[in-house]
Amino acid sequence: EVNLTFTCQKKMDKFTSVSWCQDGDKISGTNVVIKNATLNFKYKIDQNWTESSPNSEIRILINNLLHSETIKLSTANTTFQDAKIGGFDVSSLIPINENINTTIQVYLADTFALDRKVNISIDDVYLKISYKIITIGEETDFVLFLNEENKTLGKFLKVPYGDPINITMKYINLSRDFIPGADVNLTGLDGVKDLDENGLHEHYNITLDTVTFSLGEHVFTLYAHKEGYNPQEISLTIEIIERTTFLDEIHLNQTETKIIAFPYGELLNITVSYKDNATKNFIEEAEVQLLDGEDLRGTFDPQPIYDI
Repeated sequence: EVNLTFTCQKKMDKFTSVSWCQDGDKISGTNVVIKNATLNFKYKIDQNWTESSPNSEIRILINNLLHSETIKLSTANTTFQDAKIGGFDVSSLIPINENINTTIQVYLADTFALDRKVNISIDDVYLKISYKIITIGEETDFVLFLNEENKTLGKFLKVPYGDPINITMKYINLSRDFIPGADVNLTGLDGVKDLDENGLHEHYNITLDTVTFSLGEHVFTLYAHKEGYNPQEISLTIEIIERTTFLDEIHLNQTETKIIAFPYGELLNITVSYKDNATKNFIEEAEVQLLDGEDLRGTFDPQPIYDI
């Protein structure tokens, strides 16, 4: 009687692979842009055998296109771990108008002997895709008025400090028809403000108070859009300038004149009214001084008129 004992090892050939595949839906459309596609999963092994095949790896394929990043099996352990923190960016592999086939492949890059059964586990596989569909809207145009002046071409206006600014925009199609119900806003010093729609006069408008503006140029952006129409974005510049003024009602010793002769040593009373050139109104809280060449001779007291 003869007893024979055999020890067997399975030869694992180089380039052997096993794959998990999943067929998904398609993203259909003619103007589709993939914004982001992220794939991730968890993996583990049930025992340490990977030292026999240090070059083996886990691969990712989308519709048979190999992703550039792989996972070395030598990094696997006996508890589940993420294939990659945050996932793999596979945006460039996602097809349009084709069913999306996702493959996770274990690829053996070495020839080695295996004397036991081993398990490689894959779990929690997900593929998240975000995309946008670009709609081609109807062509549009605009007409711009600043303080009732047509500024469609030269989008610039000078405004004296304190004067209101009326901004009016006609949002129109190529047939020159008014587009109602649009969202039209103005971005500038005070953030974003909506323009009011005037259906009777077929325009959008807003009035700004320049009292809070500083002198100098200020840039604003008008933006108009409506679903189904191409938007319009307009950059315009408003320059706030000083108001023109004049001195009026000049009295020397209570006589309205600019020339006077009086004895040496006597007091001279000078009264003047400082007014706005446009409104002819008296300007309050102004600093009015009397100069002799470059020498300061006095500061006027503010009253309904300025007196020194």
